[in-house]
Amino acid sequence: MRETLDETGVHCAVRRHLGNRVHPVTGVLCEYFLCEYLAGEATNSDAAENIDVMWVPRNSVTRFIPVDTIFPSILAVLEEQT
Repeated sequence: MRETLDETGVHCAVRRHLGNRVHPVTGVLCEYFLCEYLAGEATNSDAAENIDVMWVPRNSVTRFIPVDTIFPSILAVLEEQT
């Protein structure tokens, strides 16, 4: 939650842990969480770690990130019915 706030200005609450992996491009250990938006305007507050920050409808994420590079548990959440 702190990392999201520091890097994007968005307050969130963790709903569940989705897993972790060593990122295939950066080699960094990444932890993935499903979060609920609480407040704040999304801005890129950490250009060293983020190329950009934006809100995208869940059915449009693959327009920005190739589906074969999305962590499987994140892809499963994106494909869930809302």
